[in-house]
Amino acid sequence: VFVAVSSLFDFHAFSMAWKVARKDFWVSLIAFLATLCLGTEIGLAVGFGMSVLLLLQGVAFPHTAILGFVRNANSGEVVYRNLNRFPEAKPHGGVLFFRIDASFTFVNRSTVLARLHEAIHETDLVANAAEFHPAVVLACEGINAIDVAGLEALHELSEFLHERGISLAASSVKGPVRDALEKQNAYLVKHNKEPILVWAHNLASKGQEIKFPASFMTATAEEAFDILRMPLEALSQV
Repeated sequence: VFVAVSSLFDFHAFSMAWKVARKDFWVSLIAFLATLCLGTEIGLAVGFGMSVLLLLQGVAFPHTAILGFVRNANSGEVVYRNLNRFPEAKPHGGVLFFRIDASFTFVNRSTVLARLHEAIHETDLVANAAEFHPAVVLACEGINAIDVAGLEALHELSEFLHERGISLAASSVKGPVRDALEKQNAYLVKHNKEPILVWAHNLASKGQEIKFPASFMTATAEEAFDILRMPLEALSQV
């Protein structure tokens, strides 16, 4: 039996999984052993169940990162990189640049907010604000979708920061997420509440000033930092 089964065993795939993705290795190994000992149907069910759990774990505990800027010595171009992976990256004083690498939904809302609040607590944004207005900037290029729980979390975060004199900005917001925010803002305005993460270009086109602490979104991180760099005396204060 073992000789017959060995011909179906892909040693190369197991070896690569062990070196590249240990979680996939353990799922494959347990599914293989379950199939060998308990039968094909149970083995497939075990493998499927563990794969679903692994997928849910990735959604519930997504990768997040605090970003800093890296300036190209030759071109002067600025890019933003994970502070934990790039020692040369430097944070902006008074601005927390936070990236979420997953859709923002009820599944991961608590995890993302806990990490974000921890980062805010560890960074005294108001005290360190020098060149910029104190702010949290969300890098949203990794957020493909957002649900009601995610929208409510952003609203709660905006109010939490506003009470402390800290702005909330978002950059690189994708179309579906921006559409959801616009619908939420229409609902908030209808019920006499302040909208959040208003598209900065809309404010400019209407001739409205950005008041700090503000809540706005821009196409790029550089645009967000340009707004946060605006001098205090040129702005109306909240």
